[in-house]
Amino acid sequence: MSEQPGQGAGGTGTPGRPDLPERGDSQDRPGFASQPSEQPGKDPGKGESADRTGIRSLWLGGGALMISLLGFFPAGILLGIPALVVGFKARKAARRQQTQAPGAVAGIALGSAGLAVSAIFVAGFALVWPQWQNYQECRSAANTHTDTNACVDTFIHAVEDKFGQPRGTYDGLGKYLKG
Repeated sequence: MSEQPGQGAGGTGTPGRPDLPERGDSQDRPGFASQPSEQPGKDPGKGESADRTGIRSLWLGGGALMISLLGFFPAGILLGIPALVVGFKARKAARRQQTQAPGAVAGIALGSAGLAVSAIFVAGFALVWPQWQNYQECRSAANTHTDTNACVDTFIHAVEDKFGQPRGTYDGLGKYLKG
């Protein structure tokens, strides 16, 4: 059989290039790691770097807080929990890899804040749900602004009674409910 260009005449090394190591042998090649565990920032069985996971936690936590502050409280809970989970996993992976997880601590803090804000508002809203339902029914039956204002006053007084507050404590809320 005749030799084709680039196949070399035998010997060690890559065919046609005896100065290079064999293709499967990456120990002597700069820039190539022979084991996945030698790559900095990589988790050997997961394939995801701790720094990317930390940044993901930061985005989730920031989203949880922003969405909570904008009033979408259930979505704040749904983003806050993954922010905490991903942040703690990033910190654990970084400790195992002896590297850093940028954004993980901030993601945990923002996710916790978003989760707390959402949980407080969801719990508060759950406490006044019966009063809110009565307010909605009254409001849908109201035909005039006077009727609407009466519904608002009834709702505010019902909430004050629910929490044992004296009349007039929550009168400032009326400006948000009156249309």
